Amino acid sequence: MSKQRIQLTEDSSRPWAIACILPDAKHYTVARFYNRQDAEDHKRVLHRFMPASKFEIVFDMPISDTDNPNPYAEIRQEMSYKNFVIRAWEPRDREKAAAIIRDALTEYGLPWEPTGADRDVLDVEAFYTAVGGEFWVVEQQGQLVGTGAYYPIQRGNQAVEIRKMYLSASVRGQGLGKYLLQQLEKAIADRGFQEIWIETASVLKEGVKLYETSGYQPATGVETKRCDRVYVKLI
Repeated sequence: MSKQRIQLTEDSSRPWAIACILPDAKHYTVARFYNRQDAEDHKRVLHRFMPASKFEIVFDMPISDTDNPNPYAEIRQEMSYKNFVIRAWEPRDREKAAAIIRDALTEYGLPWEPTGADRDVLDVEAFYTAVGGEFWVVEQQGQLVGTGAYYPIQRGNQAVEIRKMYLSASVRGQGLGKYLLQQLEKAIADRGFQEIWIETASVLKEGVKLYETSGYQPATGVETKRCDRVYVKLI
């Protein structure tokens, strides 16, 4: 394994890290722990969900807390599109991000399920950060106006599912959704994944059109009750 320092994803007092090894010899940190035993336990869980992925446990003590100014930023910098900023989710975004998703679902007559399909947006740390996923938010002049995320899944081959791609009504129709999807795809490809799955509902016509014109192919096996379409794309 490369001796290059591993990017931190949680607070620097947790020196034991699980690193996911990518095909091009790069790697990224999935999660950090206070002791090796906790890391070993979590590694076994990851292997059940991502059997084709390779994980290693390393001891990686940072030089100082300044090595990790934002524990949720992973290896990615902020991205800009027109007057929008796309950045990593932070705990302070929890309620506002949930509100964007809830409002969009309500607008299209779909149920908000905080204890079911939408539990992940209320517990980003467990559903995304701890398993090697990412959750992004979109800002316009300091106000959250969109979300987008992905995490590894079992179906397919080296696959992830893109989730929680929602934009406030006021910012739609400006190409932002297409740009956000392209950046998510790039991040996923950079990590060595090979398939992207997306579930959606027919009533979300803008989203359906975006996916179908972006190379996603209809598939079978919808797992979310409010959805009636599932797509897959090989990358």
